[in-house]
Amino acid sequence: MGGHLFLLPHVHSFFILFFLLIFVPTSYCEPDEDFSECLAPFSCGNLSDELYYPFWSDSRSQICGLEGFKLQCQEGRYPIISINNEDYYVKWVDLLQRNMTIARVDLSEDVCPRDDIASTTMTGTPFSYVPQLENITLFYDCQNQITMVPVTYKITCGRNREQPNAFYTTEELLRVWNIKQLPLCLRVEVPVPRVDAEEVSGGLEALRTVLNQGFNVTYNSDSSCGTSFNTNFFRCICNEQPDLIGCPKGTSNILFVLLLAME
Repeated sequence: MGGHLFLLPHVHSFFILFFLLIFVPTSYCEPDEDFSECLAPFSCGNLSDELYYPFWSDSRSQICGLEGFKLQCQEGRYPIISINNEDYYVKWVDLLQRNMTIARVDLSEDVCPRDDIASTTMTGTPFSYVPQLENITLFYDCQNQITMVPVTYKITCGRNREQPNAFYTTEELLRVWNIKQLPLCLRVEVPVPRVDAEEVSGGLEALRTVLNQGFNVTYNSDSSCGTSFNTNFFRCICNEQPDLIGCPKGTSNILFVLLLAME
């Protein structure tokens, strides 16, 4: 009585999958269009360096970036990024270290800004302050006399700009001035590098210089991934097709074949 070999369905599928992985060239898999587009670098304004994910702009598809990382490109000027409804100039980006230098647009242009000015904050965003920062505090629309503040640190704001009703300081300066009760003012905090905070003692021009130089933040993102423009779902841009999990090195073609075999 002759023996017959019967293969269970899952064993049969395994042999088919093994054959495909060994004998089907990876070149048969056409590159995904989003992958090809997002692989190309781009420049934005004064940032002529090669920019990639997670940044994107009007000239670069949103699929190549993340929400919150859109850059407003301006020819001959620094790009602008919006964080917590506040605009910042992007002056430098280190993609490898995920580090960038930003400066507030409003305070870079005028230390007497709009009426609805608010303190700088990164809360609820993918951005975080680097450790080497210190706050400069600006006090606006002070209701009482600020005679205890040295003239060097006073700012003349308001419609006529005749009477100084604002000033700036640091925590260290408040201790030096021995001010125990702060005047009734609108308080705005802006981080600057700790080494630059000491330079604001040079007066208003020194303050403008420090605010223009900006401060560093780090950002969180998953390299090689992006956001689906149609669904707003987070997905990874892989060589053969988008993926919701990721693109492990050397396994993207295997994942693609596995999906085909399981259909």
